Amino acid sequence: MPSFKTIRDLSLAGKRVLMRVDFNVPQDKVTGAITNTQRITAALPTIRYALDQGAAVVLMSHLGRPDGQRVAKFSLRPVATELEKLLGRPVRFLDDCVGPAVEAACAPGALKAGEVVLLENLRFHLEEEGKGIEHDAGCNGKKCGDACKPIKVYSARNLISNLVFRAM
Repeated sequence: MPSFKTIRDLSLAGKRVLMRVDFNVPQDKVTGAITNTQRITAALPTIRYALDQGAAVVLMSHLGRPDGQRVAKFSLRPVATELEKLLGRPVRFLDDCVGPAVEAACAPGALKAGEVVLLENLRFHLEEEGKGIEHDAGCNGKKCGDACKPIKVYSARNLISNLVFRAM
């Protein structure tokens, strides 16, 4: 049987940890308030472990199905506020998950041990939705012609990976 490493097998002191979490929490349809924090609570032991070992933690998640569009009701900002309460420490929320501002905020030396960052909803980018095609205006999304372009999903995910795979 293969032996899999867990976070407890890694030396985290002085490192940045990029952690995919399930913060796809239920929300009130009218107010947008989080109605159940169970998914946030479930991630706390792993987040705390990384922090206790001296790491900075960059969290990424999706929320809902915004179909690659920036939709306010699917923002992870309310999750950051709730996470801060549950974690008992500040959580810095970044309003995107890729791009120069995010790279600068997560760059080597920008994060200190014990800091927590939550990136904006990954599904605000079509690449994360896994659709694979960027539809031109007027395309119904069912049968695309040559006008619709394949998305470079690999390069988009590589940008996210680059946030932490550079030396701290």
